[in-house]
Formats: sequence, structure tokens, C-alpha cells
Amino acid sequence: MATAQEHSNSHQHEEEGRHSLALYTGFTHNAGSYFSEETKEKSTGRWVPTIGLDYYYTLNHKWDIGAMTDLELEEYYVDEEEGARTYERTNAWAFIAVAKYKPIEGLGIFFGPGIEFEFKKDIKTESLFVAKIGVEYEVPIKNGWAIAPSLIYDYKYSKDLKFSAFSYGFSIGKRF
Repeated sequence: MATAQEHSNSHQHEEEGRHSLALYTGFTHNAGSYFSEETKEKSTGRWVPTIGLDYYYTLNHKWDIGAMTDLELEEYYVDEEEGARTYERTNAWAFIAVAKYKPIEGLGIFFGPGIEFEFKKDIKTESLFVAKIGVEYEVPIKNGWAIAPSLIYDYKYSKDLKFSAFSYGFSIGKRF
């Protein structure tokens, strides 16, 4: 039996649509990373500006599925776990398939796997697997528009390279 709140959410999605598209902006802290003028010993990690685009399809009042893309707008360095090799990460782009659970109205907990690439001409780059988990709180504005502050944790790894990233930011999006 559906509650009045569930019926209200379902009706809202029918009127505004099941699809949503949002532009994300924020900062990502890559633990253990450093800029070229620093050394690993002097750094506690780097905050880099990040933009992204998020798409969701609403399955029901509790679940969405979708995709998140993030682009880190900076160059930084990360050492492999054994410290034998240093990786330069430049404008890293991640694509993540996500599921979002909505335990209460406005609150979304999202998680999913993905991959992070770099686009460098004539240079071999390291692609990383990414496991993402995050939380956001969507605040409706009007006519299907909403703003959503978020906190996100990424675990990035490959055979030789493993590090964590923490992001905060907000999205502005439209349901259609």
C-alpha cells in the first residue's frame, strides 16, 4: 500500500518527467597527490576544481539509475604504492554508472563503478577503476529545476596505483 508521500513523489515525476540532467561543479581532494613544485613529503593532497554532468532515470520513488561524468581541471602527481614510479594526472575524466537510493524526500545516496581516463596526445596514460559513493540533498526550485549539494568519496586504483579522492560541490539540474 502506497503512502501519501510516495503517491505525491510518483505524481511529481509523472508531471515533470522521469529523466534528469544536472551540471556539477565542485572541488576534489586527491589524497597523496602533489603539484610539480612540491614533493610528496610536503603535500597532504591537492584540491582541484571539478566539473561534471549527471544523468538519472527515475525507476520509482526510491531508486534512480544513471551516469555521472567528472572532469578534474588540473595537473597533479601521484606516486604508486611502492614509490618506484610517479604518475602525472592531467585533466582526468571519469565515467561512472550509478544507482541512487532515496530513503527520504530530497536525500539521495548514490554508488557505482566506473573508469577514469586522461586525454594526452602521444603519451601513454594510466586508466583507473573508480568506485564511487556519495550523498546529496536535492532542493526543488520550480518547474522541474533543482539544486543539490553533495559529498562524494572515490577510491581510484589500477594494478600499480591506488589513492582516494573526496569531493564536495553542488549540481543544478532539470527534470524532464
